[in-house]
Amino acid sequence: TWAEIIWWTERRAVVAQSYIMQIWIAGQAGSPGIFGTGANGTAEQMEDMIRGLPDLSTNLFPAAFALRMVAGLTLATYVVTRVGVRVPGVAVGSFEEFRFSEHLGWPVVVALGIALLVETSAWRIPAINILTLAGVLYGLRGAAITWFYWNRRSGSRILVDTIAVLAILFLWRIAIPAIIMLGLIDTSLDLRKRMLQPKASK
Repeated sequence: TWAEIIWWTERRAVVAQSYIMQIWIAGQAGSPGIFGTGANGTAEQMEDMIRGLPDLSTNLFPAAFALRMVAGLTLATYVVTRVGVRVPGVAVGSFEEFRFSEHLGWPVVVALGIALLVETSAWRIPAINILTLAGVLYGLRGAAITWFYWNRRSGSRILVDTIAVLAILFLWRIAIPAIIMLGLIDTSLDLRKRMLQPKASK
């Protein structure tokens, strides 16, 4: 039943929380500076985040389960086709061609409206799960577009690749939303098709 699934999710999250808290306490006792106790409020924010893990894991369990299922089926199909077994349906393509139906945008609009306007948790939690799932899918689509462009650009690769990796590592708070927005824009503009179009000669 759903109640048993919720109990199992909360139990697993509480166990993970206890392990993280033990590591946190040990780190505080051994090297406080590493965990940021020198900055005002940093330690308290970290502890609040750790304590909120069980509720977060429980509320986002449907989205996490759906993503694991999609990833598992994709991996299984890829492995089976690699060993020479024919699988009915559409074959798994390359990552740079990753896309999905634009009709997914309508549930996202409805879920966004519910998340912003409705305060009842019975409606907000499903809406947040839909937004989480859609955010990951649109992020993958944006990453696929970036990879598509990366494989077709000309010029020096080593310097640009190094700068891009460093930017993603240190500016991930900006890079992740930008990649998601790129995936959203692609639903209406089909950026990869535009990249393949020959440039008009002057």
